[in-house]
Amino acid sequence: MSGPTSGPSPDIIATGAAEGVPIGDPVLPEIPAGPAIGIRPGKAYGRRASTMSKQQLMKSVLSGQFETVRPDAGSELFVDVTGTPMPGRLGEVELDVSRLVTGETAFDEMMDAWANDDEVFEQIAEGLFLNGYTTFEDDAEEIYEFEVVRNGMLAAITTASRFAQAGGGGVGMMPTIDGLLKATDPDKLQAEFDKITATKKSKQYSKATITEYARKAFRDKLHRGPSDSELKSVIGFIHDLESQDQTTFDLRAEIGAQALALDPQRAEGISYYNTGQTVKNALGLK
Repeated sequence: MSGPTSGPSPDIIATGAAEGVPIGDPVLPEIPAGPAIGIRPGKAYGRRASTMSKQQLMKSVLSGQFETVRPDAGSELFVDVTGTPMPGRLGEVELDVSRLVTGETAFDEMMDAWANDDEVFEQIAEGLFLNGYTTFEDDAEEIYEFEVVRNGMLAAITTASRFAQAGGGGVGMMPTIDGLLKATDPDKLQAEFDKITATKKSKQYSKATITEYARKAFRDKLHRGPSDSELKSVIGFIHDLESQDQTTFDLRAEIGAQALALDPQRAEGISYYNTGQTVKNALGLK
């Protein structure tokens, strides 16, 4: 038996070229650019090239029926590689083809799931939630919103990268897509939903009600509509009031005051304008 080989022999490469079949020398795992944040376990099954005759090896490689891989740089070549064992195959061995995964890889896979696979995207969303990278305010369905998942993935990648750079402790932790999918457990997910819901005080006013009052208050006080960021601020302010001991308050007055506080310069200008109009009206002027 010959020793480990460093790749296909020159004869095989030459024969492949003559037949118009390119013979590559793939090396696994391929490590993408950027710091590794996790490991994607993998197993494959194949035959050692060193145990085959030159004719057998050439026939196997040129057929292109199965993969030809080298699990690690410097290790020997394996041919006829399959994802599952082949019963009765002589000389078959199990290979470790685990890959290192970077944050960029994980994020790209999340984006691909969002575009092409709703079920996988939902599982990723649930994995991020169960691992504490996302949460919800009013409705558990919020964890499936694209912006929530995207921001959760970025937070998870940042955390994993920081651990990895600190000494490799991040390898094997979230947010590899595989790890997130494995994290999804229906009973655990529901229990976490229930726990968060139980800590949130029942809201007296819905988001739609607050939004409608805010739009009217901004028109009355500032002569314009609220921006998206201002709406979020007002909604958060009212929800904070509801979560305190103040079980009753004047919604219209609170939102009106908040509108003035968010744009004091315009509020001052409107006040001067209104004062001027009042004076003109009193003098019978237009």
